Amino acid sequence: MNWTVAIPALGLSVGPLIWSSLSDIYGRRIVFIVGTVIAFASTIGAAKAPNYGGYMAARFFQGLGVAPASTVGLAIINDMYYEYERGQKVGLWVLAIDQGLLFGPLIGGFMNMVDQFWVQWLTAIVFGVTLLAEIFFLPETLYPRNQMLTKMPYSESNSSVVDVEKTERRPSVAQDVSLKRTLQLPFLNVSPVPGMRHPKVWDSLLRFIKTWKYAAVSGTICIYSFGWYWWILSIITYIPTAYVQYQPQIQGLLFIGLILGTLFAEVFCSGTLSDWIVKRLTKKNGGVKVAEMRLWLAYPASLMTALGLIIWGISIDKGYHWMVGQVAFFLCKSPSSFAGQGCFANTPAKQSRQGSRWATLLLRHMSSTPTRFSR
Repeated sequence: MNWTVAIPALGLSVGPLIWSSLSDIYGRRIVFIVGTVIAFASTIGAAKAPNYGGYMAARFFQGLGVAPASTVGLAIINDMYYEYERGQKVGLWVLAIDQGLLFGPLIGGFMNMVDQFWVQWLTAIVFGVTLLAEIFFLPETLYPRNQMLTKMPYSESNSSVVDVEKTERRPSVAQDVSLKRTLQLPFLNVSPVPGMRHPKVWDSLLRFIKTWKYAAVSGTICIYSFGWYWWILSIITYIPTAYVQYQPQIQGLLFIGLILGTLFAEVFCSGTLSDWIVKRLTKKNGGVKVAEMRLWLAYPASLMTALGLIIWGISIDKGYHWMVGQVAFFLCKSPSSFAGQGCFANTPAKQSRQGSRWATLLLRHMSSTPTRFSR
């Protein structure tokens, strides 16, 4: 059964190698729509799979289809918000990803009471609604800002004032530039977005491989992924075994502690707090901002995670009341959320020259990889 969780994680880790470059070429919107179509079709295939092999193949494409949310989603945040706003926005993005992982077993446990296939059918319904929302409400956010700035210099006014410093200047009109903006692109754009520097399709894979040259980056992410993120995912896979005396729907309710921990991290300890810390430290540092300012929340997070894991392990070993395990889940999940937010919030600013997905690609790929070895 654990392989049914590991195979989608494989698709999720392979997906960024494909979608990242495509989103820089054809835009964010079309990549999201194509990914959702793949996820929608593969979910129907999983619900109607005639055998175990077909089911596992469908599960792989499910992970591949939802992969744009883990990389292109952060790119959209980079497109839409300034750096000082990204802590909060990335926190909400991390919250959505984490809550989806946790609400799935919670709802799936009750859907299993109806039929095991209805878990997939409900997921297909959600993907169908998401697809419609993307088609009609998701705008294209990839915008050639640098090109527009070079093609739209401020024009001098007709003022007759002699003093140049007092002469007002009015900005030129955007419509005067022949370059197409995102709102002028086709409804389903399948051509490269104009005005952008388009990477090769295989550049995502090449840059992912090149990142391993920098030990400070790859080593730190390995520690985070295998030493922290991996253990949280390992706990989730052990819940059915640890609470084998409960029915699936009751086991789904045991994810509430993890859900509340994630919500607590976002509301009180994550994006907004991270932005506030960065502003305070930047002010103290004479207006100079450094990446390490985002990492202060990782220190209390690591201590809380260790405490939560120890409490949960003891509660299972000694047969304590299930509520003790819920408190442990709360403690070990909330820190991982705001620590991960700190890592992801740094990637758009520090990787702007290569595209914000390059560092995110490494983060998401390596954090997805351990899930296949924890099964």
